[in-house]
Amino acid sequence: MPAKQIISQQLRDIKPPVEIHDISVYLYWGLIVLAAIVLVVAAFFLICYLLGLRRINQRRAWCTALKQINWNDPKKSAYEATRLGRLLLGDSDRLEELYRQMVTELEAYKYKREVDPLSPEARAQFDLFLKACDESL
Repeated sequence: MPAKQIISQQLRDIKPPVEIHDISVYLYWGLIVLAAIVLVVAAFFLICYLLGLRRINQRRAWCTALKQINWNDPKKSAYEATRLGRLLLGDSDRLEELYRQMVTELEAYKYKREVDPLSPEARAQFDLFLKACDESL
């Protein structure tokens, strides 16, 4: 029996199990929430970027249409240049000033039944506005 007592005394020194606080579950869900937030923010910026490109492409399309105006019919072309020019106006004061000057030159071709061919001054003003539009893109 002494051997059993020695063994029982040795077993008394064993401590009860200690509770270890495990935060791995919180870390797991925290990482999932963080990843979701990052994905949402990335999607937001991607959508904003794509919409920004679309706007620039729309301006580029208007500029291309402005370049393709056929000046054989000055009356129709003056209306078209005025409409497309108004669409191309942005925050630039220079573009607004050039647009106003172009519209002033094209007024002579708009409101008459019969119009003369386009004058070199009006064409030069249109070309100057077109060049400024190209530079603003």
